[in-house]
Amino acid sequence: MPRFYSEPIEVVFRTHPGPPTAFIWRGEEHRIAAVEAMWQDHGVGTVNPKYASWRLRRHRNYYRVRTDDRRTFEFYLDRSGGRRRWVLYREL
Repeated sequence: MPRFYSEPIEVVFRTHPGPPTAFIWRGEEHRIAAVEAMWQDHGVGTVNPKYASWRLRRHRNYYRVRTDDRRTFEFYLDRSGGRRRWVLYREL
């Protein structure tokens, strides 16, 4: 059963651009053994089409990763509204 977190994290890259190599969550570093999937979400942030607008559109880059201790996490880079923040979405 997935555990949802929606907490800020710091993502570490050995080379940029390139795949993430680790992330820091709650003061602990989690090394990434494999990036299992990557995708982008540009969906509109409302379920009511009447209020759908390009201004509400999400701009997120998602990653599903497996850590050295065999845990699987999903996190994303939120690029909405001119900000750039990394968020740990869930553990699978």
